[in-house]
Amino acid sequence: RAKFNIIKDRVEPYKLRHAPAGVLAVTAGVDTQDSRLAAHITGWGRGMASWTLDYVELPGDPESGEVWNSLVELLSQPIEHEWGGVLHVLATAIDAGGHRTTSVKDFVRSRRITRPMCIFGSPQNNAPPLGKGKLEDVKASGRSDRRGLLIYQVGTVAIKHQLYARLSTDHDKQSADRLVHLSEELDDFYLNGLVSEVYNPKKNRFEKKTGVRNEPLDTYTYSFAAAHHPELRLHLHKRNDWDKREQELREMARPGAVQAATARLAAARAGDEQDEGAAPALGLDGRRNPVPMPAPLPSRRSGGDDADLFAPISMIG
Repeated sequence: RAKFNIIKDRVEPYKLRHAPAGVLAVTAGVDTQDSRLAAHITGWGRGMASWTLDYVELPGDPESGEVWNSLVELLSQPIEHEWGGVLHVLATAIDAGGHRTTSVKDFVRSRRITRPMCIFGSPQNNAPPLGKGKLEDVKASGRSDRRGLLIYQVGTVAIKHQLYARLSTDHDKQSADRLVHLSEELDDFYLNGLVSEVYNPKKNRFEKKTGVRNEPLDTYTYSFAAAHHPELRLHLHKRNDWDKREQELREMARPGAVQAATARLAAARAGDEQDEGAAPALGLDGRRNPVPMPAPLPSRRSGGDDADLFAPISMIG
């Protein structure tokens, strides 16, 4: 039966561009429009739990170099971790569909950011989150250039199904145990955009709701695909792999920061048990300020119709 979830009521008190304790790796997804780039920065932790760490729209035609400079500046900034260390974007998936395919390919070839990926949405609904990369470039002899551009197919349908399922099952969980975490600093545009599509079982596809832009959802799926980069494979991480990433952060931690975060987590869980409807008190005053955005500060979005905010999304279960 269909389930319904309204995500505005379950945002959590953490700052954008500031990774909570559970975040152990960071990737990004970028959507390309004729007049802008939309970038989603996502933190990942054990069990592929996710934290939206930022969503920014950078104005400018991707055929010009200026907007790509802004993207490099945005994605090159470190994300400050709650314990005191920093995390960096480990891979970025950039959609090459639309009218700016050549510009995306040129940027990926330039390798100005860490592990850039040129992606296209797979036409197959049963495609895996990230397919095997295929070489785009060929030499004069007609053979594939091993150092050329790899093109990846992304199974957007599978990723959206997983995201929506997690949003649904998270509804009854304590905030500390959720698999999808959303900052209270995210605006209505983002939150509505994250649930901007509804699965139509008759047509076996997701369809966009009228009057809502879907870049937040698309870019989330691309950041999820980036976490599957063949040099990362976060989705295959076992306990020892996550332990290793956590240990690296612990070595950078401020004195007492890990203990303080553990105490806040325990307090949050206790608060949820006492009042399941109340937001947990996570001690925001004790958190450090996020890393500032590059100047000039880009708008987090460049407009769009915000009608029909937080209409329920249909969950097929």
